[in-house]
Amino acid sequence: MSMSKQKVVITGASGFVGKNFVKMLDLHHYEISVITRKKEKLENLFDASVKIIEADLMDINSLKSAFEGQDVLVNLAAEVRNQDLLEKTNVLGTKNCLEAIKHEGIKKVIHLSSVGVIGKPFSGSSIRIQEDVEPTPQNEYERTKNISEQLFVDESKTGAFELIVLRPTNVFGEHHPFNALLNLMQTIENGKPLIYTSGAMVNYVYVSDVSASIISALENKTTAGIYNVGYAIELNDFYSMIMKTMNKKTRRFKVPAILTSFANKLGVKKLQSISNRLEYSDERLKENFTYPVGVEKGIENTVDYYKKQGLLK
Repeated sequence: MSMSKQKVVITGASGFVGKNFVKMLDLHHYEISVITRKKEKLENLFDASVKIIEADLMDINSLKSAFEGQDVLVNLAAEVRNQDLLEKTNVLGTKNCLEAIKHEGIKKVIHLSSVGVIGKPFSGSSIRIQEDVEPTPQNEYERTKNISEQLFVDESKTGAFELIVLRPTNVFGEHHPFNALLNLMQTIENGKPLIYTSGAMVNYVYVSDVSASIISALENKTTAGIYNVGYAIELNDFYSMIMKTMNKKTRRFKVPAILTSFANKLGVKKLQSISNRLEYSDERLKENFTYPVGVEKGIENTVDYYKKQGLLK
């Protein structure tokens, strides 16, 4: 006798992570429904077996209808840049989702948050951030994402559903809406010098590794809780990784940390990216999860994509 498929409904499937995630799913194991405001936006994008449902985060009745009979909600919907929509999408949209979840009895939620909720994008001294650090959001995006995450956490404490919160670091990869890392790659291609300070770190995660972490949660390999997704790499090693992939070399200069520290005290923020010693710890995630691709192979894939798009030679 064949086992019935787990029914999974997904918000934000038209986004960068969402499209990648849906395409990675094994559709033999899941019955997938994706929510969109405009059906034509997703038509011909996914396998024909993926059900496309028109619904809106602002329309509670449409959400209830979309969530009916579903086992799991994968919530990828979020506003990132439009200041006028941050509160509406990230906060009110979450409240409506929660009402629909309770009404329809969904028993498991996987919520894509962000390390941005911590509200600490820079540190001149070495610091490693675990998931239990108290959030102190610094801008409207961080504030609304933190509220969204906390709303899910608070409701899950009632026992209404199992909750897994995933907090990716800086996500990159093919089809990124803002061409992440392209400027750095073009700088290397053009032979322009790169600067860094000793101990400077970057925190990146490849889009397919984020998708894999969501699938791990679906498969119950990652249990309830909050997880950082992505690992820190020394900035100079990150430069080397990209140069090796591109088969290009450019000069690198180490800047004394005292100079970048002084600039930061004067309010000059431009040097923060080359002197940031902040690391997000993914130790908890890696107890039961291994990145299937990794940053280095992700960079190779991204470089190949940019070349095909004519953005790199």
